[in-house]
Amino acid sequence: MVAAKIKPVSSQRPCPVCAGQHKCSTTADGLILCGRSTGEQPGFRFLGEAADPTWNLYREAEEPQPRRAMPTPTAPAAGPPPFPVLVARFAADLTAEHRARLAGALGLPVEALANLPDLGWDAQSGAWAFPEVDGHGDICGIGLRFPDGTKRCITGSHRGLLVPRGFPAEGPVFIVEGMSDAIALAFVGLAAIGRPGAKAGIEILAAFLAQLDPARPILILTEYDLKPDGRWPGREGADFTAERLRRLLKGRTILICSPPEGFKDAREWVVDRLQPYAAIVGPELRRTFVQEVGRDISAATARGITNTQLAPMPKSASPFPVPLPITQLASSPGGGVPWLWDGYIARGRITLLAALPKAGKTTLLTHLLRAFGTGGTFCGRA
Repeated sequence: MVAAKIKPVSSQRPCPVCAGQHKCSTTADGLILCGRSTGEQPGFRFLGEAADPTWNLYREAEEPQPRRAMPTPTAPAAGPPPFPVLVARFAADLTAEHRARLAGALGLPVEALANLPDLGWDAQSGAWAFPEVDGHGDICGIGLRFPDGTKRCITGSHRGLLVPRGFPAEGPVFIVEGMSDAIALAFVGLAAIGRPGAKAGIEILAAFLAQLDPARPILILTEYDLKPDGRWPGREGADFTAERLRRLLKGRTILICSPPEGFKDAREWVVDRLQPYAAIVGPELRRTFVQEVGRDISAATARGITNTQLAPMPKSASPFPVPLPITQLASSPGGGVPWLWDGYIARGRITLLAALPKAGKTTLLTHLLRAFGTGGTFCGRA
């Protein structure tokens, strides 16, 4: 008897239990591995958790006995190449266009992908490839991300961690789900580790964390995927992970936090905060801006952490204000705006003068006040 082949769900063939288009799989003998649902579900028999607690097992309720997959004689196949060989091959096939497409799919600047170790392109599968590591940093598998968002692994892989390049040696450690959240936080200078699922990879995660300074707090950032029936799978996974880690890493500070209301995960939060990034001129100013975003997110997270009850942090200023050219600013309906400085400062109105530190706000105002005393023009405007 041979094991039935596991086939991931897709948009054309969604999960029978939760109707999801990724995270779940089915087998030829009728077994359903659901990554979202837990417990009894109408029309299905709940068989319990899989060996990997990322999934729960189901069969259709009317199916009396599992269908057996008949063995198919096959010639012995050559083993797959070692993971380091595949990683090198995929990296060689990655083009600038592949990078740009992935960055666009994630909503992140292309520069953020520099934090994704050994990113590659699997031409045979038509998917981006990236290695996952075990608790000692050794490659244990290769993850695949397809252009439609589907995620799989190379045959023979064991699920592992995504540890971004340049992992900071200080500060809190953010535990998130998956590759995209981890590299988004890494881009803004935060220490982030992507685990393979809400309840998966805990033992290897503990092994990796055990090597870090025990004084560093561990923050499990949930996905905000609250369901209409009140279930919150992201929070359930965070609770499960925190409880297991506290047993494995005794004495460590392990807390749970959530992104602000309106954001599903860390990547969406970072993408929103990075909206002005493309409009900033100069690598030094961009770097300063990105660091400020990281500090803001770290501070907001510190205010929202809890050991017990958890609600999403209030979404105070989102979507992030996007700068507009002066040509797009609307005048008052009746015209005749009482400009003090044409196009920028109007009598009786409030003007926000905002820029990065040391960009020249005070210098600008000093010269502007001097120009008010003489009249005429300032920077080409009356």
